[in-house]
Amino acid sequence: MAEDNKTQDLVKQQLQLFAYQKQELNFRIEEIKRALSEAEKATETYRFYGNILVKKDSKALASELSAELKELQDRTQVIEMQEQKIKGMSSSKKTN
Repeated sequence: MAEDNKTQDLVKQQLQLFAYQKQELNFRIEEIKRALSEAEKATETYRFYGNILVKKDSKALASELSAELKELQDRTQVIEMQEQKIKGMSSSKKTN
């Protein structure tokens, strides 16, 4: 019984971690989408690299941002798959 509670606590913690990670990724995704939108309108674009602000070609910046967006969306999908796997394991233990 105590081990079941421990397992449930671990599952709950893992699901909370996934929720936090998804929230952070979604925030960054929206931020990149806004930056892409602005980059399309701008004649001059700049990008931070660490503490340095560098002038960047709009098309090159859009390409970089699109690649980052794709990577973040892929990471979100991986987290969602892991989340479903944990939920599935948790529900199968409850039925046993």
